[in-house]
Amino acid sequence: MSRYEKAFWALAGGLFAFQLIYLAVTPYELAPDEAYYWTWSKRLAWGYFSKPPLVAAVMWLTTSLGGDTPFFVRLGAPIFAFLSYVALFYLAKGLFDERVAFWSFLLAATTAASPVGGLVMTIDPPLLAFWGLTLLFLWRGLGGKAIYWYLAGLTLGLGLLSKYTMGALVPSVFAYLLFTPRAR
Repeated sequence: MSRYEKAFWALAGGLFAFQLIYLAVTPYELAPDEAYYWTWSKRLAWGYFSKPPLVAAVMWLTTSLGGDTPFFVRLGAPIFAFLSYVALFYLAKGLFDERVAFWSFLLAATTAASPVGGLVMTIDPPLLAFWGLTLLFLWRGLGGKAIYWYLAGLTLGLGLLSKYTMGALVPSVFAYLLFTPRAR
């Protein structure tokens, strides 16, 4: 493991731990969207008026483990943020190198929206995680291992259950596969 990869794991793990501690001690109540999605988690369905069901299912799972507290309602957010960072790091490492991967992670982790994405459980943290994981698995699938194509399909499906915007990835990937000689 290189120094960049070690630094990534140390910083990503530290950020994850910080987010968990912050959620445990924060005095803030649920944001309106979080409360709205939390009510969905009390009556699971295959979809809701404006959104797919994954955010409600995640909240159902986390609150089933620890109760209906803001910490457990929001617990999915830092988990998905961490998965997003892992996907970004390893995709950038595959496309470029570990140095670029580390700086890509650091840039993403320090943008204004990134810390909030790890603290507020809406439909966006799972979307970003599954978008990144889908791209990572597609990239690795181009290396010839079939398992990555199945994982890409799984994470694409989970992304669609997070937010319908995930569907925008499909024509982009199709165009890439169609017009890139290496991908054919």
